[in-house]
Amino acid sequence: MKICSCEDHGNEAIGAPFSDPARPCICGNADGQNDRAGSETGAPCQRGASVSMCNGFALDQRHGLNRADWMRNLVLMTSLLLASARCLASEATFDHGPVFTFIEENDLFVKTDRHYTQGIKLSYFHGDDVLPLGSRRLYEALPQLGLTSKVGRLGYAVGQNIYTPADITNRMSMPDDRPYAGWLYVGGILQRRGWSFDERLTQDDLALELGVIGPWALGGEAQTWVHQFRSFDLPRGWKYQIKNEPGIRVKMSRAVRLFEFEQDDFGFDFTPRVGTSLGNVETSFRAGGMVRVGYHLPDDFGYHTIDSLATTSGGVSKSRRTGLSAYVFAGAEGRAVVYNETLDGDLYHDSHSVQREWFVADTLIGFAVGLDWLEIGYSHTFRSPEYRRQGQHDSYGSVFFKARF
Repeated sequence: MKICSCEDHGNEAIGAPFSDPARPCICGNADGQNDRAGSETGAPCQRGASVSMCNGFALDQRHGLNRADWMRNLVLMTSLLLASARCLASEATFDHGPVFTFIEENDLFVKTDRHYTQGIKLSYFHGDDVLPLGSRRLYEALPQLGLTSKVGRLGYAVGQNIYTPADITNRMSMPDDRPYAGWLYVGGILQRRGWSFDERLTQDDLALELGVIGPWALGGEAQTWVHQFRSFDLPRGWKYQIKNEPGIRVKMSRAVRLFEFEQDDFGFDFTPRVGTSLGNVETSFRAGGMVRVGYHLPDDFGYHTIDSLATTSGGVSKSRRTGLSAYVFAGAEGRAVVYNETLDGDLYHDSHSVQREWFVADTLIGFAVGLDWLEIGYSHTFRSPEYRRQGQHDSYGSVFFKARF
């Protein structure tokens, strides 16, 4: 059997059986195994040899590639694919303008009304290299941790999350179900982008959220008003909610655009993420990633849910405008949960609590369409049980609106 090489001209794929005996098949690197085949690099392949070396592929005429050769060839092809993808990737930009993002999350999208039932978040980022309020000193003082930072920006956020048991019409306390809880907060975000890991585009997010958990978070009032407005069953158990306590959460994350490819305006990218959340609101360690596929992918790090460690950002680049964009995305994240006040109860008071799960997993799918100045989208998140005796996973929908200036 003859194997096609880079020297063959036609429709045959490299490494495929060679179909035209009139044209020679040129051997590739032999890696010391040509003695077995009796051929040298650049020489015609030996038909009668037990092992042929063409394009670096060791082929046993009777049994095909052995395991070691398969592994070597797999590593080689993966390396070439990654290198090709980097060559065909769109050029990163570091001149994004300001961006405002609105996110609404609710389990009404999936016709349930339980557990994490409602979230709203508004955020705003200054343009790249705009670091007011003393944030430039913090930006310059932070350790790089393998990142060659090119630009930083400051952002702000305000939001509210609402949590309830599965049966909100029950007027009695339900000790085996999730507590009623609200979390109302404001936050500041320092974001930086640059290069790391062999010139991979990287983004770091450092956020501080300050707020209140309990009646002052107005979770009961917000849910009751919405249910009255839409003629839903009214929640009856908010008097058993977690008591008032100050809340603090520090969130840190790093995202690396590990793989990206773009050709003829269509592309895809893969971005893994790691990070941690510290504070009485939640302490956890997380790892996950997201894949995007579509037309004119925005030069940003994609959509982030309200519960994410990073905040959705982006902005119009002054040097590269994409016009119309449309893409789909899918992601997954696992978290090791050390403490969650909306499950474990108050830190300083006696309150309703449940036994939380140590590991929680999220998966999501979604789509987005946009122009230079506007992007809208939807995502659907599936979440594994967060506490013992929950018995079933949760899911919710998210709609987001992003105005880019």
